[in-house]
Amino acid sequence: MIVVAFNPLPDDPDSGPIRTSAEGTPERLAYLGDDVVEVFEKRDDWVEGFEVKARKVVARDPAAVLATRTPFAIKAVRVARDAKIRDEVDSINPMRWAAMSPALQARWAAYRQALLDITKPENLPDPFSPVWPDRPPYKDDAL
Repeated sequence: MIVVAFNPLPDDPDSGPIRTSAEGTPERLAYLGDDVVEVFEKRDDWVEGFEVKARKVVARDPAAVLATRTPFAIKAVRVARDAKIRDEVDSINPMRWAAMSPALQARWAAYRQALLDITKPENLPDPFSPVWPDRPPYKDDAL
């Protein structure tokens, strides 16, 4: 038996967002309480992509799913951006920086600023597929 458990809405106890899915015998699933609906397949997207309406599992509106996922995607871009700044830019030691030409230093400064700006809405139209700026070379002869 496979079930999804949901959080009933205050004004409609037979509907609500799915909180988890589980598989087992009715006795093993008793801990989920009465707010469960039997389903016939295991899926990884029950919680995110579906909800319960009148004790039936229905697909959520794709726009609502996207709205739920977008903040997490933006946070993932920020985490990746912070790692790029830490590992690629801020790790340049002072001796290497001093050996760079002013033009190359300007390119690195522009690259760091582009990384900082990537999470601005105008620079991140699709947070699920960010377009990263090109990293400049470390040496002038690679120009």
